[in-house]
Amino acid sequence: MPVSDKQKFYFAGIIALMAAIIALGAWEISLRCAAKERPVMNSWGFHDPEPDLRGADRLRVLVAGDSFVEGIAVKIDRTVGQQIERILADRFDAEVVSLGEPGAGQGGELELLERYLPVVQPKVVVLMVFPGNDVWNNSAKLDIKANKSFYRLAQGRLVRLPSPPTQAGSSPGRVRVIGEIRRRIDIWRAKRAMIKAGHGIPGPFLVYNKTVSPDWREAWEITFALTERIQRIVTESGATLLVVAIPERFQVSPDAFDRLLAEYPAMRNIQWDLSTPVRQFGEWCARSNVPFLDLTHDFRARYSDRLFIPDGHWSADGHRLAAEAIAEKLHSHLVFAEPSADS
Repeated sequence: MPVSDKQKFYFAGIIALMAAIIALGAWEISLRCAAKERPVMNSWGFHDPEPDLRGADRLRVLVAGDSFVEGIAVKIDRTVGQQIERILADRFDAEVVSLGEPGAGQGGELELLERYLPVVQPKVVVLMVFPGNDVWNNSAKLDIKANKSFYRLAQGRLVRLPSPPTQAGSSPGRVRVIGEIRRRIDIWRAKRAMIKAGHGIPGPFLVYNKTVSPDWREAWEITFALTERIQRIVTESGATLLVVAIPERFQVSPDAFDRLLAEYPAMRNIQWDLSTPVRQFGEWCARSNVPFLDLTHDFRARYSDRLFIPDGHWSADGHRLAAEAIAEKLHSHLVFAEPSADS
């Protein structure tokens, strides 16, 4: 008996449904396996070993920054902070404590340091700034996130804006696929919102725009006021501040910026200066007598796709390269100078 077109359509639908169920089941299993291997956080809530604050004579370094410092995509022992510690360990009894908070900006980093400086009592604070989105993150007018604290300037003084109401976190639930789908939708919506805020360009990219709008000018003023506050509390604690600038991938890759222009055609209508944001941090540090390290040169000189993961963060190799440059800067600035024979 011949099979009708209607029956063929029916059987094809059943096969497609079974394939979808099998695919979702396999995805659910992979998510549950991944959950068992999720990144380990210490008791402070950071992707870093449990702090060992014993021994007053140890040379302790506190590294503060955003998701680059957190290094959630690599194992704890491959993060920039831990790799700095291993390099320093060749010459010193040093401990590196890392405070990495995604999307922190200098406002978030200031609050981290206000809380943990008295506890860690470091000799050096390494403030890792990412101009690619820190200036955006510091502005309540630019950043689209609603669940973070912001500051404004009132007659030249920093004023903390009221904290937003705490939102209850969503539980992954029993079916992890549903939670993962929701997470991806949220990421997609956030990206679309950033592109909309930038009129076809991801909003944070506008920090490289040669034309500086009033909102961006204000964001820079807040950024440097926050950095000045950080400098003050670090100095008052008896520590030395080192500011390290993290470059964007498209600042060090020969063709990454061309790929961005192809992905976001609206970028072709703007004049860009990819060096200005890092240079502005360097100029502020020079005026403020703060040691400064620009990682752009190191990453450009040794560029390889292996230094980054697809989302633009560092791979373990990228963390290693940054750690080598920072450790060298610490040595060359005599932060860990060994006593001379005459002392």
